[in-house]
Amino acid sequence: MLEPKKDIYTILSGVGTAYQNRPQLIKEIPCLYYYVSSNVPVYVLEQNIGYQEIEVVVDILANTSSESGTLLSSLESAMLSEGYRLTYCADIPDDNYSHITTKFNLVGY
Repeated sequence: MLEPKKDIYTILSGVGTAYQNRPQLIKEIPCLYYYVSSNVPVYVLEQNIGYQEIEVVVDILANTSSESGTLLSSLESAMLSEGYRLTYCADIPDDNYSHITTKFNLVGY
């Protein structure tokens, strides 16, 4: 079974400062934080895993909308190169930052 946490952290670290979950105290902006929202194995004959459906939520915090947009572009490219496809993206109201949330899906074998 694939365990994506470490792989996602490695991908995000290549894009910018990465955290698993939003930290209480954000030390560096811009940053990305994430969690695995779904990791579902699909079983085939003899109780073997045929493939997994993995969904990862990644949030971007930046000082400006331009900065968060640039990070979004880099994030999408990095995730796609590892087989994750962007399935959702939205601006989130935040008093202090430009905040974008995303969802990426992977069907892994």
